[in-house]
Amino acid sequence: EGQRTVLALGEEAQELKVREETTADILHVATHGLFLSEKFGPRNPMSRSGLAFVGAQTTLDKWARGESVEPSADGLLTAEEVGTMNLSNTELVVLSACDTGLGATENGEGVLGLRRGFVKSGARNLLFTLWPIDDSETVRFMTDFYRKLGSASPREALNKTQRDWLLRLKTEEGAVTAARLAGPFVLSSVGAP
Repeated sequence: EGQRTVLALGEEAQELKVREETTADILHVATHGLFLSEKFGPRNPMSRSGLAFVGAQTTLDKWARGESVEPSADGLLTAEEVGTMNLSNTELVVLSACDTGLGATENGEGVLGLRRGFVKSGARNLLFTLWPIDDSETVRFMTDFYRKLGSASPREALNKTQRDWLLRLKTEEGAVTAARLAGPFVLSSVGAP
């Protein structure tokens, strides 16, 4: 209701398109999350944690060969770049990708990764994952989540969705499968209320 929707698929899924987004009430990114080892060059964990868009694989291949790539066109939206975005008008960012909660732990700093980038961007709530997710099951999970979000806060919608999924899957497929499919999603309030 009154929310602006921008859809970018395939070749339109450009890093720059997401980086320039400042008016979305909800920003949902369904792509690949990554946390690179230091062998790829950047020592800063905020530069090694990110989301992959068109051109990311080319960049990773070049880095593996020791070649440099222009950061503004590398297809990787790093946590450091996310931190420069203005998402203060964004109620919810959803990262339905594998391992989007990963980062490096630094003494006195906590975990440096995408979550820290979204804190800096000003987004109010961030839904991220703690381990690899199943693509087809995640589509169904997110559909249920958004149905519940229509009449609930992001936290309530996630709690209800996870509870429903855990109960159903535990009966149908066992507790381990239930936890694997419904458990990786975490909601964190990261910005101003």
